[in-house]
Amino acid sequence: MSDIKTKVDSAIADNKIAVFWRPGCGPSSSAKNTLDEENYPGVSRAYVQLSSGDETHAYLKERSKAQNGGKPYTTFPYVWINQEFIGGNSDLSGSKGKAALSALKACTMSADAQALVNHMISSNQIAIFTQSDCIYCERAIEETSSTHYPKIRRDIFESAEPCCIYPFPNVLILSMSRLDDPNIDTETTESAEIRAYLREKYGQSAVPYVFISKPPSTSTLLPSSVDAGLTGADADREFIGGSDALHDLHEAGRLEGMLKT
Repeated sequence: MSDIKTKVDSAIADNKIAVFWRPGCGPSSSAKNTLDEENYPGVSRAYVQLSSGDETHAYLKERSKAQNGGKPYTTFPYVWINQEFIGGNSDLSGSKGKAALSALKACTMSADAQALVNHMISSNQIAIFTQSDCIYCERAIEETSSTHYPKIRRDIFESAEPCCIYPFPNVLILSMSRLDDPNIDTETTESAEIRAYLREKYGQSAVPYVFISKPPSTSTLLPSSVDAGLTGADADREFIGGSDALHDLHEAGRLEGMLKT
């Protein structure tokens, strides 16, 4: 049993994806297809094939109990992502599986996508990541528009994905009007990657994502609920939150003070 334990534990600990599966098992094949290299490039993975009657199954049932509400998981496949037991194939489309896949997607986000996010945030006083057909995004854009703040440099990233649907399809982002860095390839950067990165980094699942560049002297203008979420380097990277947080700043007249240089 010690050899079996070592084999299972090592596969889970040493890889971001670990799938224990059986040949001829439809759900096993589906799980492997979902987690394959094409969908999550560069991610370390272990696909461990087990035969009928393999004693490893007994250990998998025992090991899964702690992360399965104290009940052993009994059917194939057994899927771990980032050392968290997800369950089987059908569980990959549940809330726990979606969250794990989102984090996994963020890990595989291309350098272009990371560069795009950082470029937008660092080169504009207002940067908003939105989706089409989202009333909260529309309100955020209106409240930071040139009508209210005519001298402020701003950029809007709009995904071509419909609002409030997850997981998102891999669609190309729209062109950025002021993206003048030749090292960033907007034609191959996927909006799903950007959404996954923002969700993972800032802990917010809903759009819009609003960033405001504020001079250090205006930090006291932030409401305490927002200020509490800004620490370390992010205090200078000015993540405000979503539409409600921005609306509160706008209505209280604090946003104008934040944007003054």
